[in-house]
Amino acid sequence: MTVEWDPRGMDAIRDPYHAGDAQRKRCPVAVSGDRQWTLFRHADVLRAATDSHAFSNNVSTRLNVPNGMDPPEHTAFRRIIDLYFTPDRIAAFEPLCRKITRDLAEALPREQDVDVVAVFAEPFAVRIQCAFTDWDTEAGDALRLWVQRNHEATRAQDPVAMRSVSESFSNHVTAQVERHRNGETSGSDNVISRLLRER
Repeated sequence: MTVEWDPRGMDAIRDPYHAGDAQRKRCPVAVSGDRQWTLFRHADVLRAATDSHAFSNNVSTRLNVPNGMDPPEHTAFRRIIDLYFTPDRIAAFEPLCRKITRDLAEALPREQDVDVVAVFAEPFAVRIQCAFTDWDTEAGDALRLWVQRNHEATRAQDPVAMRSVSESFSNHVTAQVERHRNGETSGSDNVISRLLRER
């Protein structure tokens, strides 16, 4: 497969807008070295997002709810998941979200360059997810390591590593679900406990 686009190349990192515009003129549907496809035209992106017959999400060997599903199956699960992101629920979560953000920002090193993804964005994403789902701190550390291993295995297109990473993640999720089933969490109204009661 001919590599037509390098999203991690210096041109794309230095000036992503210019690199994207230039690639759109050369080849608006391009494949990268890790066999990932990028669409550069709005009409193509819109079609890929809305035409589930030509661009199916159901491509994994493992069940992925709801992102690995197409309508109408996706719609039924999405209807349940949307209940957890209503304005009232998000407003109730906002103070904790702000505290996590503030704590991470205050811990940033002063008067020096930092890798904002490594020291702020990644810890933020993990802490927010754990807080929202009432996962414990140990699970958060495991989740962050899993994300790193998943990216490495995906970039390498290593099916053995990808399977191992997938099984590891499944084990982490199962352990957290069991905590909620066994009543080892903050109560019955947290997200995981409520999801376990959904049908």
